[in-house]
Amino acid sequence: MGVKLRGYQHDLQEGVVAKWQAGAQCVMMTTATGGGKTATMASTIANKCHGRGIVQAHRSELVGQLSIALAKEGVMHDLTCNPTVRRQIIDAHLDKLGRSYYSPRADWSVESVDTALRKPAKTGVDYVFQDEGHHVLYANKWGRALQMYPAAKWLLATATAGRADGKGLGAHSDGVVNALHEGPGLGQLMGQGYLVPYDILHPTASDLDLRGVHIGPNGEFNQAEVAQAVKQSNKIVGDAVAHYLEHARDRLCIVFAVDIEHATTLLKAYLAAGVAAELVTGKDLDTVRLSTMKRFERRETLVLINVDLFGEGTDVPGVEVVQMCRPTASFPLFVQQIGRMLRLDISAELMSMWEGLPIAERLNQIATSRKPRALLIDHVGNIFREFNICGLKYSGPPEGFSGWALDGKQKRNTGGAIPERICLGCYAPFMRFLSHCPNCGHAVPEPDEAARSDVKHVDGNLQWYNPELLAKMRAEIARVDGSPILPAGLSTEARIGAVKAWHARQKHQHYLRESIAQWAGRNAALGGDDVLYRLFYFKFGTDVLGAMALGASDAEKLKGKIDADN
Repeated sequence: MGVKLRGYQHDLQEGVVAKWQAGAQCVMMTTATGGGKTATMASTIANKCHGRGIVQAHRSELVGQLSIALAKEGVMHDLTCNPTVRRQIIDAHLDKLGRSYYSPRADWSVESVDTALRKPAKTGVDYVFQDEGHHVLYANKWGRALQMYPAAKWLLATATAGRADGKGLGAHSDGVVNALHEGPGLGQLMGQGYLVPYDILHPTASDLDLRGVHIGPNGEFNQAEVAQAVKQSNKIVGDAVAHYLEHARDRLCIVFAVDIEHATTLLKAYLAAGVAAELVTGKDLDTVRLSTMKRFERRETLVLINVDLFGEGTDVPGVEVVQMCRPTASFPLFVQQIGRMLRLDISAELMSMWEGLPIAERLNQIATSRKPRALLIDHVGNIFREFNICGLKYSGPPEGFSGWALDGKQKRNTGGAIPERICLGCYAPFMRFLSHCPNCGHAVPEPDEAARSDVKHVDGNLQWYNPELLAKMRAEIARVDGSPILPAGLSTEARIGAVKAWHARQKHQHYLRESIAQWAGRNAALGGDDVLYRLFYFKFGTDVLGAMALGASDAEKLKGKIDADN
């Protein structure tokens, strides 16, 4: 009995064990949402862990999923949770596996973090695993739950080894992790046929105004302010239903709402349109949520509207659509939400053979499966948002990001991270600065008109700037290169100082532009101007035209980075 691990999952498992053996107490294991972290954890327990242990999660849905994963590996385990929830999980064992693997005297147990903190520590515990490990900081409840077992080995699993608040997950920072072991990201798993590719619709509500919404110390939008902004929009609710009916009718959809009032309005609109929809929130009883999820899995409910629940951990392979009606400033949450729809929806028989199939055959099987492509419908502009990820700035589809680290934002190097994109022709990942897929030659699609007005939406490729943006930036460069423009009424001493500063800026700009030209010559073999513009943008964090308008100090710093990039 047991689930046969995929190659990359086996590598994850071996990497975790190796880091334990090398002396790390707490290892963080990360791979993309839908990459099978739960199955990898369960296999590690069954095959690599000798002794007693605990698996902790922070919601009943995750407790149930972890329990099923252990049951598939034949691991008997206790369930420390609400008795009714325990009964439902045991029933799921019987339904899926034909027998129950629940035993209150077993060496392993699955429990919620909140339950663990209310009870005394167990004795003789050798291992503690936590799902969604990006929650864990030394001083919060997840960290305290781990520290109840200071002599145990710890494993934290997550798809997003970073936090929106910029706090570091490493033991040298704000967290407890001694070593990070990374598996493949979203782009790699899509390209290799382990996740479903997806399309994006971005009908951002034209009357959504987030200009007055602040980002709090937790790295997320202020809840009250963002809820008010969303509910002042007259378009989001109607657009959500209309786009579902036009582009995703009868497909299984998870909707992210900003609060219960907003979710209720969405629910009424869906029901009025004749769509089988339900609402589920974190305030519902565990038993109510589990029952709702069963109806969703059976497709009795087609649209599941949620508030603060399904941003992580929910494993329903049939989900085909994610609809974003809630703005977020948190990149980890954004990634987790998109991940709800990317799991393969293929038969168990075919899945048992999946690892042995060539990549081309896996991709072909996905293309002819019940879910050949997923669909993201983003009504609130999350896909265009510039996220702050522990000091790194990033915007665009999450499969292009590859910058997880254990440091906090104060310790991150913000230069040089080049993301990937997914080829729309062969679905292979490739570096985002390239203009064509190196695997099949498929060209990168040109952005729509709305994107051409913003540098970050076109990756700094000035050939895609619209005329207004080009004119604005060139006017700023002309101002830098022209004669000093001094305010009226300056004293003689102030005028002399201003002129010196002006000429210093021009001098450093002259040196900077020489370095840019030399850098372009060194990299000319990589492609044409459009490739070099994008490469420059990703390497140095500014586009070429923006660089040519920098002040003296910033120009000098950028010149140093460019000269060092050999």
